[in-house]
Amino acid sequence: MGMIIALKRLGVGIGDEVITTCLTFTATAEAIAAVGAKPVIVDIDPATLNWDWEQVVSRISPRTAALLPVHFAGLPIDMDLLRAETIHGICIVEDAAHALGSKFQGVPIGGHHFSTTVFSFYPNKAMTTGEGGMIVTSKPTLMADYRIVRLHGIYRSPDAMPWDYRVVEPGLKANMDEISAAIGIAQLEKLEAGQLKRQQIAEAYTKAFADLDVELPPQPHPGDTHAWHLYVLRLPSWRSRNHFIHQMDSFGIGTSVHYVPLCLHPQWKKELDLHETDFPHAMDYFQRSVSLPIYPKMTAQDVDRVIDTVRALLT
Repeated sequence: MGMIIALKRLGVGIGDEVITTCLTFTATAEAIAAVGAKPVIVDIDPATLNWDWEQVVSRISPRTAALLPVHFAGLPIDMDLLRAETIHGICIVEDAAHALGSKFQGVPIGGHHFSTTVFSFYPNKAMTTGEGGMIVTSKPTLMADYRIVRLHGIYRSPDAMPWDYRVVEPGLKANMDEISAAIGIAQLEKLEAGQLKRQQIAEAYTKAFADLDVELPPQPHPGDTHAWHLYVLRLPSWRSRNHFIHQMDSFGIGTSVHYVPLCLHPQWKKELDLHETDFPHAMDYFQRSVSLPIYPKMTAQDVDRVIDTVRALLT
């Protein structure tokens, strides 16, 4: 919902195009379609699993109203490249569902003045409010506009009576309730420790799997910080990813795949005329990827059990 609010208030709508990545949850493309714009989908860079910037540039046209990058798994994209595009009047809305705690060259994702950033507080994220999320911008007037859109287009004058309001534009019902906010405040107190624990688990996995016949997750560049929302291995093409998942499950270890690329969903294939062959890197990733458990409540014994099981199955 946050991405819909941001795109709507930035004036993105019918006849516009918004560029985003093939490797994301469907909600990213849904937000673009919800405001009447057309999602323009690009392949990923296999070195980062974020979007292929050369493809992004090649797809920019006079109809491009916004860029909607995803910081996949918590690895920040190159924000300097995005900053340059704002010169041409293109809006930047970041899907930072994975990136709470990520930093680009020391600046937290959400702290760049030229973009609007949307975080998710879904239960499996770095912090949760049960549902919902957060919109971040450094522009006070824009934030005031977002607040109007999020609650039925209602504006309350600072000197008005508590019961008095005016509807100034069509809006949405997307405000956070007090109970969810209270949960979020409590979660904030645990956020830093949780991020440190994710970092430690990722480092343990990377060290333990370095000699295996797998592709390890992309590492952050010097000066960047990875949030490690996901820890994804890419298995060799000759090994069955699904069989590996079943084997891990037989040992009581849950794994998953993030995500089914947009080019495989019938909705987007039909509406956007997407073809799997146009996204070779996303398809290769999808066929070989598996997400290992990584969450703050994992004990040292839990981490060791995952490591020992993966090594036993892949050695």
